[in-house]
Amino acid sequence: MRKCFVIVLTLIFFIESSYVVSAHPGRTDGNGGHYCRTNCEKWGYEYGEYHYHNGSSSYSNITSDDVGTEIQIEAETSQEDLEQIYDQLSKEGYEVGYQDGYNQRSYEEFHEEKYNDLSNAEYSWYKKGYDEGFSTGKERKNDEVSKQQQEEFNEGKEAGTSKAHNDFKNGNIQTSVSSNKDKSNSWNEGFSKAYEKTLVSLKLTDEAYKEGYNQGESQQAMEIDNSYLNNSDASKAFESGFQEAKKKEYKQKGFQQALSLEGDNLPAHISQIYISPFKKGYKEGIKEITSLKKAAYAAGKSGDKFIVPEEYKTKNLEEVTQATYKKGQDERKKSYQTGILIGIFILFIVAGFLFYRKSKK
Repeated sequence: MRKCFVIVLTLIFFIESSYVVSAHPGRTDGNGGHYCRTNCEKWGYEYGEYHYHNGSSSYSNITSDDVGTEIQIEAETSQEDLEQIYDQLSKEGYEVGYQDGYNQRSYEEFHEEKYNDLSNAEYSWYKKGYDEGFSTGKERKNDEVSKQQQEEFNEGKEAGTSKAHNDFKNGNIQTSVSSNKDKSNSWNEGFSKAYEKTLVSLKLTDEAYKEGYNQGESQQAMEIDNSYLNNSDASKAFESGFQEAKKKEYKQKGFQQALSLEGDNLPAHISQIYISPFKKGYKEGIKEITSLKKAAYAAGKSGDKFIVPEEYKTKNLEEVTQATYKKGQDERKKSYQTGILIGIFILFIVAGFLFYRKSKK
């Protein structure tokens, strides 16, 4: 009975021996063997040692108890060891794939001829890590390149915008934009697009401003032309031109009101934005009145003629300047009369002195 049990165990050993040996990592070659590359000491090999998995090794000295023990040890540890090996292979594959992807190399599978001693499972884990690494590295490199290109594009865009403003202001518009050889393609693309776009916008806003100004001179209510409504910059320019014309108008109204000597009362229904121009015009008018009154007084005192300039003529101002002119004339007459009296007085003194000297003789 014992003999039969030993025979059964021996048969089980030979049946399982291929599993036991092949349980360590490694895919066999055409000869049924391969080189050990991982955890070799555990399996009784040296690193790089070539061995077969075809059962050619001798097991004559192995007892049934030894076989049972080895099978039990293999079953307990092989899964954990393989998981560690797979994890390490995946990490190694990830690093290689990441470098290939980041350095923008063409996609390459893991070199099978270099790792032909790996099992299919080991190779698939390494390949999985390589694929993930390649994808991550390539994506990161693309992000960095894209970011760099965007930064260069923005720099060119800023330069193109500034150049367009200067050229438009100086009347030196370029019909075609030449490429800057010292800059990247992204920079030149940003410059060219910004230059052309800015010029189109400047031309449209300049045209809108002029039309808005003309409308402000001719009417009270603003009506933006339909051709500018869909462009915010053009609409703002039209409104700015209209308001500028109205500011000028209300400044002149304030000036004329000062010349009319009607006080600084604001016009009815004046918009808030036009109050400041009106007051400024009024102050300038008061300043001009003061200047005219001084000129009229000086002319009256010196005996010269004085005429109020045509653009300043108002009924009240003419009356004020004429009154001031008369004051100058009166001062002149008074000064003349004072001078005559002083002359007569001096003559009396001289005559008296001469008479006194003559009587002494």
